[in-house]
Amino acid sequence: NPAVTIGYYITGHITKIQVLYYFVAEIIGALLGSLFVLNFIGEKANLGSNAPNHDFSIFLIFPVEVLASAMLMGVIFYVVYTKGLRGFSGVAIGGIVGLDILFLAFISGASMNPARALAPALLSGTFIDLWLYWSAPFVGTMVVAFLFRGKFQAQRAQITNNNDRIVDWMMITSKKLFNDAKKVIPSGVNSPVRYFEPYPFFTKKAN
Repeated sequence: NPAVTIGYYITGHITKIQVLYYFVAEIIGALLGSLFVLNFIGEKANLGSNAPNHDFSIFLIFPVEVLASAMLMGVIFYVVYTKGLRGFSGVAIGGIVGLDILFLAFISGASMNPARALAPALLSGTFIDLWLYWSAPFVGTMVVAFLFRGKFQAQRAQITNNNDRIVDWMMITSKKLFNDAKKVIPSGVNSPVRYFEPYPFFTKKAN
């Protein structure tokens, strides 16, 4: 999902070059999926192209698509922030997609995914509503990404601090063990390092 990819870039999870890789992969994947539909199911319903309900005003359709995409991005970020939501990440993300479609698709089409909207539009030649799905989802995910960015920055800082503390503890412990070991080295051994040569890992840490 290119809109989700941009969200990950804003929060610092991926780099610019990774954004490019993801965009290419996502669009190719969507095209392959639409080609499968074209060859094995047929051209009915414009290959499943997204379309809003034009009985509603565009001033309602656009924010509804923004909302659908924002809710999807919010759930994805919450899953990432909580390190997998205790194994229920797939249920949470799939659930919000289902709910968005159930309650919002009859207004905006609930694409939430520019690549998913692009592929069937290209192969069926239905471009009239494509602008909606290449604008609103990005707006929704970007808004949520900026809201979560501070949380992820604080989380990364905390992880870095914890890692530094672990390294410091290991260094202090290793030094203490080495100093204690020197007290029990036989008197005929001149170098504590030579005495512990059969244990290179310990020797490396001790140095």
